Amino acid sequence: MIKDVSKNKILLFLTMILSLITLSIFVLLKGPIPLNLGDPLTIDVLKEIRIPKVLTAILAGASLATSGLLMQTFFQNPLAGPFVLGIQSGSSLGVALWVLGLKWLPWSAIEKYPIFERLGLTFSSMLGCLSVLLLLMFLSFRISGKLILLILGLVFSYISSGLINIMSLLAKANELKSFFLWSQGSFHRVSFDDLSIFMSISIIGLLLSLLLSKPLNIMLLGDRYAQSSGVSIRKIKFLLIFLTAILSGLVTSFCGPVAFLGVLVPHLARKIFQTGDHKVLLPSVMILGSIIALFSEALSSLTDPISLPLNAILGVMGFPALIIFLLKNKKQQEEDL
Repeated sequence: MIKDVSKNKILLFLTMILSLITLSIFVLLKGPIPLNLGDPLTIDVLKEIRIPKVLTAILAGASLATSGLLMQTFFQNPLAGPFVLGIQSGSSLGVALWVLGLKWLPWSAIEKYPIFERLGLTFSSMLGCLSVLLLLMFLSFRISGKLILLILGLVFSYISSGLINIMSLLAKANELKSFFLWSQGSFHRVSFDDLSIFMSISIIGLLLSLLLSKPLNIMLLGDRYAQSSGVSIRKIKFLLIFLTAILSGLVTSFCGPVAFLGVLVPHLARKIFQTGDHKVLLPSVMILGSIIALFSEALSSLTDPISLPLNAILGVMGFPALIIFLLKNKKQQEEDL
C-alpha cells in the first residue's frame, strides 16, 4: 500500500513537471511578435522578453507559494499568506514613495545615475520590504505570541495604506497611473540584465526552504512537542519570517503585489497529494505555484496585443476556488464531528 501511494505521488509530480514544461513552451512561443528562426529579431525577442518572462513566472510562482505554505504552517491558519506580516505593504509604500513622491527627490541625483530610472521601482520596493523585515526581526525576538506578530503585520498594512492614500491625493495623474499599473502585478518587468539577481536570490531562498521540511513537520504537533524534540522554536521562527520576507519581498519588488498564489496553492497541494508532510508539500507547492503563474501568463497572452492584468486573472481564478475549498473544508469538519 505504501509503495502504491509513493508511485501515485511520483506520477503526480511527473504530470506536474510535464504541465510546467508545456506551459513554458506555450508562453515562450506566444506573443504579439511572431517568431521566425531566420529573423535576427527573434533572438532579441526571446532573450529580452520571452525567456525572462517565463523564468520570472516560474520562480515568482514557486516563491509565493512556498511563502504561503511557510506562513500557514507557522500561524496554523489556512488563510495566512506571504503578505500577512505586512511585507507587501512595506514594498507598496516604498514604490509609492518612488512613484508618487518622486517630485520630492533631487532630480540632479536621478539624472546623474540613470540606473535609478530603470531600477527605481525595484530599489524602492526592496527598501520598503527590508525596512519591514528588520522591524519584524527586532520584534520577533521580543514577542513570543504568533497572534501578536500577526496583528502587528496588519497594523503595518494599515499604516502603509494610510500613507499611500495621502500621497495619492497629492500626486499627478501620470504618477497615479504608474502606481496603479505596478499594483496590478506583472511578470514582464524583469529584464535579461536583472534576471541573474532575481534567479540567484529566489533559488537560494527556495533551497533553504526545502531544508526546513523536518522542523515544519514537527511544528504541526505544537510548540511544546517541538521543543521536547530538540527543535529551537526561536530559531525556526526567525528562519520562517526571514525566508518569507525574502521570497515574497523579492517577487513584490520585481513583479508587484501578485495576489492569491500564496494563499491558494498550499491548499491545492494538500488536496492533490492528500498529505501534510512538508517533504512532499514543499516541492509540490513550488511546482504547482509555477504552473499557476505560467497558466495566468498564458491566459494573459491570449488577449494580445492587449494583456489582461495579472491580478485580475488570478483574482477571477483564485477567489471562487478558495471559497469552494473553505466550504468543502467546513463541510468535512462537520461530518467528522
